[in-house]
Amino acid sequence: MIWPKLEHWLEWGERCALGRCAEHTRDRLTSFAGHRFALFLRVFSPLTSIASDEIEVPSGRDAWHLFETHAVARSLGTGKVFKRWIFGRMGKDPETWYDSVSSGATLILRNVVREYTVRELPRDRTISLESQLDAGYEFASGDELLPSVPGVEAEVHLHDLDEIARTLEQSVFDMSTPRERIALVAKSTGLSLDHPLVNKAAGCGRTALGATYRNYVLSIGGMLRDRYPDDEPETLMLLSMQLLERIKKITFLWFEAENAFPELSLYIEEHRAVES
Repeated sequence: MIWPKLEHWLEWGERCALGRCAEHTRDRLTSFAGHRFALFLRVFSPLTSIASDEIEVPSGRDAWHLFETHAVARSLGTGKVFKRWIFGRMGKDPETWYDSVSSGATLILRNVVREYTVRELPRDRTISLESQLDAGYEFASGDELLPSVPGVEAEVHLHDLDEIARTLEQSVFDMSTPRERIALVAKSTGLSLDHPLVNKAAGCGRTALGATYRNYVLSIGGMLRDRYPDDEPETLMLLSMQLLERIKKITFLWFEAENAFPELSLYIEEHRAVES
C-alpha cells in the first residue's frame, strides 16, 4: 500500500469529510484505514467464533467510514471529538506531526475495530477473560482487549513507545539483510512483491520475498517480547508497528543513498511522481 502523507491528513482535517478531499487523498486514507482495520481484526479475532482467515474484512472505504463516523461523532470525557484530539496531538516541531497524527489515528482505529468485532461478529461465548488468546502476536487475555478511550494517558503512552522505537530503529535496521531491505522498500512504496524489478533487486520471486518480509516482521515482534518480557502484548504490538514504520523510512533512505538498484530506483521515482 501507499501510505498517506501529512498533507493528506491535513486536507482531511481542513475539509471535515473524506468526500470533500481530492481523489488521491481519498485513495491514500482509505488504504490506510483498510490496512489497519485488517490488522486489528486479526488481533481481536479470538473474541469471535470465526477463524481470523475467515473473517470478511471491510473495504478500505467502509473501514474509513467507520473510522470517520467514530472520530467525528464520538467524544472523549472532556467533550472533545476524537478528530480534534488527533490533530491536537501535533506539537511545535513539524518533524513530529506526521507520526503524531498517524499514531493517533491508529489508536482510534483500534477502538473502532474492537467495537466492530463485538457488535458485528458472532462471539465465542465459551471464552474466559482470563484465557490466553493467540492472534499472531501471542496475544493476551480477553480482559486486555476490552475497549479503552484515548486520553492523556494514551497520548503519553504512544509518545513513550515512539521514543523507544526511535532508540531501536538503527540497531534493528543494521541487522537486516539486503533482501529484507528490498522487501521493506517495496512495502513502503506500494510496489507489489511480484514486481519484476523488485524480484530482480531481491534476487528471488514473490513467494520467497513474501516469506522474507513476514519472517522479518515476526522477528521484530519476537525481539521486542524478549527485550520487554513484562510488557503487555498489546503494548508490544503497537511498539512493533511504530518500529516497523520507522525502519521502513530509514530503509528507503538507505536505498536512495546506495543507488545500487538504478532501474528500481528510477521506477519508484516515476511511480511516486504519478501518485503525487
